[in-house]
Amino acid sequence: MPLRRKYLLLAAVLYLAIAVLAFAVLAIGKGDARAAYDRGVTALGKGDVRTARIELLNAVKADPQWPQARLMQARALLALGDGLGAEADISRARDLGAVLPQTRHLMARALTVKDSDEIMLITVGGQMVRTPVKQIREAGRNTMGVKLVNLDPGDKLQAIAPVIAEPDEVGDTSGSPV
Repeated sequence: MPLRRKYLLLAAVLYLAIAVLAFAVLAIGKGDARAAYDRGVTALGKGDVRTARIELLNAVKADPQWPQARLMQARALLALGDGLGAEADISRARDLGAVLPQTRHLMARALTVKDSDEIMLITVGGQMVRTPVKQIREAGRNTMGVKLVNLDPGDKLQAIAPVIAEPDEVGDTSGSPV
């Protein structure tokens, strides 16, 4: 067998071994993600939220493209009181293909605010409205809701977010617009 042919055969075997090894590593990574996810769900079910958070973080790290792991991590973050972190994971899960009905209730919990907070409404057309939560009247289930912003024809609401107050804004009651 000529020397060149031996080197080509050796290179082909080496490439095949690397491909098999890479496949094995990827398969093990998916298994690790599933195992961490299952441990996180179990911990969350037992009320051990901190352990659930760590395990679900490991599941997301093992498979960042898995929307279900991100949604379960958002549940753990909500249980820990981290609405902003939960909102980010829900948005990532939506970007990865999680359907809206599966995420809507979680996003509503993530955006829960207190009476002392303010919210910002932003439209696609660029209109922004900042309003204190205590000025929004509560409405019952049988109503059409409360109108917070007047939309121009064709405009849509793009985002609702809590306003994070800067230290110099806290306690400012001057009522001047921002």
